[in-house]
Amino acid sequence: LTRIQRKLGSDRTGLSDKNRALVRQFEDQRLLGQLLALPDALRKRLTTRRLSPSRRLQQARIALAIDLLLVAPIRLHNLANLRIDRNLQWPSGRDGTVYLVLDESETKNAQPLEYPLPERTRNILRDYLDRYVPLVDARAKPWLFVQVDGSQVTSQTLRDGITKAIKRELGVAMTPHQFRHLAAS
Repeated sequence: LTRIQRKLGSDRTGLSDKNRALVRQFEDQRLLGQLLALPDALRKRLTTRRLSPSRRLQQARIALAIDLLLVAPIRLHNLANLRIDRNLQWPSGRDGTVYLVLDESETKNAQPLEYPLPERTRNILRDYLDRYVPLVDARAKPWLFVQVDGSQVTSQTLRDGITKAIKRELGVAMTPHQFRHLAAS
């Protein structure tokens, strides 16, 4: 019955009341500006505070994840499973455009996605890869988001970090999935 129900689809279309209310909050240009500036604000604190290597990596990871969601609103599962060697492509070298690429086997709707990342995001990505990933155990090389011990960061850990940072900094309860709603609006 569940399989048949999925094939029939749902009656509900559009945003839920909760998601509509969230999107409405960002009609305030000041709040939207704060969200857009959040990755840089988080990264700036990395240089002004004394943090352990694992805490520094965690904060850099959250800043990069938020920035990626702002320019490429992908699903959390895809974000957490980004691989440096497959999903980040630099066809012109590290000074050229970088693309976030998901092939059809990696997306829910079996449609490939390709996002050229803006220069600002490319610079944040390069800084993360050059400054913070070297703190990680060498076994972690294929994964973008990793712990200090080299293990891959789970979707739940990434979700919690993003949600807590946005709540703490902006006072808004926002999940990674809601970046997709904000982008669509």
